[in-house]
Amino acid sequence: MKELILRISTLNDVEILKNENGKLLFKKTEKEIVLKKIAAYLNQIDLGFVKPRVFSKNIYAMSTGMQVILQKESKRIVVYKNKSYSISFPNSIYFISYSKNRIEKIKAFSYKVFRGQETVLYEYPMPNMLTCDEICLGTANRRITESVEKTLDTIIETEFTHSVVNGVKGFNDTHNYFRYLSKNPFPYDMLIKTNLKVGDLVDE
Repeated sequence: MKELILRISTLNDVEILKNENGKLLFKKTEKEIVLKKIAAYLNQIDLGFVKPRVFSKNIYAMSTGMQVILQKESKRIVVYKNKSYSISFPNSIYFISYSKNRIEKIKAFSYKVFRGQETVLYEYPMPNMLTCDEICLGTANRRITESVEKTLDTIIETEFTHSVVNGVKGFNDTHNYFRYLSKNPFPYDMLIKTNLKVGDLVDE
């Protein structure tokens, strides 16, 4: 029987027990090597049939600590200064960095038509934006309980606090912007184009 004994302090601090000249020693090892050893070890075990789990139809890409989530235009309730608005929320794509149970950072963009890697990205046309296309998370609950996307929705539904909208032409006041969106289709012709496509941020 083969054994694989690990000592894990953090995600990047992994040690594997090795036998060197009859001495058992823990040696620091790159996590990628450890993951390959675990995969090889599991391949030797008959786990039987494990029913696959659907994460979300909106997940476009994943890597360690990141999900890229697409959300098509829909009606959403947003809140600003204790007033709620049912608005036409635009096509959006989110690059979400997270730890084990908490979202750490969200980069957000909008798009007009989704064409995979060739999709042209536009500035995210909502308030509460920081520099570098990041959403200001403020006091929003970032804890991941069910899924990353559920927590993303919670963050989006948290009350907006910024009074200025920078990511769309023709508007700068949050109140007037939300009032317009509550009565009209989303104005995709007013989006501000970036120099990016999805393929600049996601590998195939």
